[in-house]
Amino acid sequence: MRAIELLSPARNLECGMEAIRHGADAVYIGAPRFGARAAAGNSVEDIARLVEFAHPFGVRIYVTLNTLLHDDELPAAQALINELAAIPVDALIVQDPRILPPSSPLSPSSPLSPSSPLSPSTVSASSFPSSLSFLLFSSPHDGQVAHKFVHSPLPLHSSTQMDNRTVEDVRARLAAGYQQAVLARELSLEEIRAIHAAVPEMPLEVFIHGALCVSYSGRCYASEYCFNRSANRGECAQFCRLPFDLVDAEGNIVTIPSSCAVTGSSLAPSSCAVPGGSPVPSSCAVPGGLSAGLPLRQRHLLSLRDMNRAADLEALMDAGASSFKIEGRLKDVSYVKNITAYYRQRIDAIIARRPGDFCRASRGISTISFTPDPQKSFNRGFTDYFLHTGTSAATPPSAPLHQHLTPKSLGEPIGTVKDITRATAPSDSVRRKSAVPSVSARRGLPAASPSFTLSSPLPIANGDGLCFFTPDGHLQGFRINRVDEQGRLYPADPSILNTLRRGMPLFRNLDAAFERQLARSTAERRIPVRWLMDDSIALSSDTQPSPANNRHTPVEKRPADFQPNSATTTEKRPTGFRLTLTTVETHPVTVSRFFPHPLEPARTPQKDNTCRQLLRLGETIFSATEADITLRLADNWFIPASTLADWRREVTEDLRQSCSICQFGDTFSVDPHDDTLSAGPLDAAVTERRRFHRLEESTSNCAMVQSSNRALVQLSNGATIQSSNGATIQSSNGSMVQSSNGEIVQSSNREILMTCRYCLRHALGFCTREPGSQIVSHPIPMPSHRREASLTSHCREASLTSHRREAALTPSPWFLRLSDGRRFPLRFDCKNCLMYVLAPST
Repeated sequence: MRAIELLSPARNLECGMEAIRHGADAVYIGAPRFGARAAAGNSVEDIARLVEFAHPFGVRIYVTLNTLLHDDELPAAQALINELAAIPVDALIVQDPRILPPSSPLSPSSPLSPSSPLSPSTVSASSFPSSLSFLLFSSPHDGQVAHKFVHSPLPLHSSTQMDNRTVEDVRARLAAGYQQAVLARELSLEEIRAIHAAVPEMPLEVFIHGALCVSYSGRCYASEYCFNRSANRGECAQFCRLPFDLVDAEGNIVTIPSSCAVTGSSLAPSSCAVPGGSPVPSSCAVPGGLSAGLPLRQRHLLSLRDMNRAADLEALMDAGASSFKIEGRLKDVSYVKNITAYYRQRIDAIIARRPGDFCRASRGISTISFTPDPQKSFNRGFTDYFLHTGTSAATPPSAPLHQHLTPKSLGEPIGTVKDITRATAPSDSVRRKSAVPSVSARRGLPAASPSFTLSSPLPIANGDGLCFFTPDGHLQGFRINRVDEQGRLYPADPSILNTLRRGMPLFRNLDAAFERQLARSTAERRIPVRWLMDDSIALSSDTQPSPANNRHTPVEKRPADFQPNSATTTEKRPTGFRLTLTTVETHPVTVSRFFPHPLEPARTPQKDNTCRQLLRLGETIFSATEADITLRLADNWFIPASTLADWRREVTEDLRQSCSICQFGDTFSVDPHDDTLSAGPLDAAVTERRRFHRLEESTSNCAMVQSSNRALVQLSNGATIQSSNGATIQSSNGSMVQSSNGEIVQSSNREILMTCRYCLRHALGFCTREPGSQIVSHPIPMPSHRREASLTSHCREASLTSHRREAALTPSPWFLRLSDGRRFPLRFDCKNCLMYVLAPST
């Protein structure tokens, strides 16, 4: 049985707590520094409060330190990690390989503990595998590593910024000591399945919802190049969401040909539907591209839709994924509530259907007071990305990847414009002819106020935000000021009606009623428990074995010489009652306390009062019903209600602390049969959370390089190399590469700013590898030494002449041109289905 983890984002403490209430099994949150979202940092004190709230539910807290570090930042990073370890958080998500996991073979023999000095340590050459020595030491004369490391006492997860997309990548992370790998978003089911089959020991984390980067994560340097804001330093300026012109070598704007069916103005309605979401009118689809004949001028050509893999959760589980991650550390609390609750319900449905294969990764049942719908939260339209493409990116997904029209939120399709009234109040002469005042006049409103109606099954409310695309493909939005009894909509700005047309699709990107609902308390999370109450007479006759006299010992860790309590011990038992409380989970936690008290027969029946007191759990994180109470009492004993309430509070607090101590998945018992237990608080030593299992494997192929003035950074297939002074760096294959601006690697006389599995040729219908695509009847400009050819046949058909086939496979160079005139060449690796965005040539 494999635990399935729903991992939710937290912009701040409030978002983190709401994610937990709405069903998250784990939460990832940014630290004060060194996170990939610099604008989403949180104080250590707030993270500590989140940990305290999360751990009783078995929810894990992961902190993101997923940026590349400068040498002078290493001491601060070490100090921060030590603070986080003292809280303690459950793991760090990191990108810089100089942050060493506890079991890393690159670590010293004694990793730093939270009480150790805060400065990083220098490691000798003998501490490293010989296969890495030539990469790690730029100064072989003294045998010392030229740069220092940060030693983490916490488990580390390999961030997607490390570009984890092959079996070799994930195997190297496992060997280096990482305990979870966040896979690249671009991977297909087959690729995920292959990684899991080859490296089954490594838990795999996959993204299932949220924004998509057009470049492989960790291999995008466009923001650094253009705006001096490094995406690998948490300062991405979102170059990919900017508008571009697509131009050829002569500077001509590329125009979408009329025969191109791939980039129609809308996609099929069935592709727009989100499982469990709002009904989508058949006449209203989410636009995926641009209409034929429009020039590609100032379009968002690198902007992708948002990921939604709700329909593929079970397939991802079967492929080997264990952690399902929602993107969105910059999103607000309503987004976190809605999307977390949505995926919680879908994952729970799969687990309920297959209890022998999967289980929850945390404790507690979330009760949601609204109907989750991902289309009502920020989205650019949805796609499953490359999940079903197999090994070739040329195979189209179920919905287009791109959203060339806008990088903004579309929301949900709601219908089409039915009719429009643009007239103002009638003239005086018309008003005098009417003896009977109109309904509008009687209400004090001008007749024929500017308004419109919709063909839509969805109700529209005052304050809703709507948007639409103009005929030339630009997004416009407006607010609804009022909706009357006849369903007419009155916009706050009536001039917007001059742009609306009958039959135009509309989208709602702000559902005012839904947002008001989410602004209130919308979820409660409780851990179901069962009570058992015994008296000392029942305990004396109890022949069940008990653990050794350590009330915090997990059941599976009893000593080999354990013996049940002897009869002599039982005879010494004082009179009183024992309360035992157990969580109702796949992996239960049990606590028990014995309370000395005289056995005094009551004059009236006490069962109802006893059950009533035990069920008063409203101030706790637990819940129970009368059916969850078992009373094993020899007689109708009298216990004052106040006394029973005190006992209940002490036992529930014991269980809360025990749940905080116990990692979910352990069977944990606080000795339910030992009558020598005191009623004191849990031992302080036991409150230290159990550490993760440390891997002992050694590394042999960690891909790292070292620059002459910066520390180790990841070498992702020869691309991610860091140097701040442009020094020449030697990679693992002996080749020399030049870094000119801190992150860019010089390749083929041109700097690669982005490495993309998304391809503009494919998106625009010019893919030369897809058998079903038409090479459209459209002149394709060639370099000067080649002729232009108008192609109408399939590119793989034998009827193509030799020169036409050559022209089809080698179209004119394309450039993305910013509004300031800079042109970014595009290079296409059709063999591997990759597109590169290059730096402007000098």
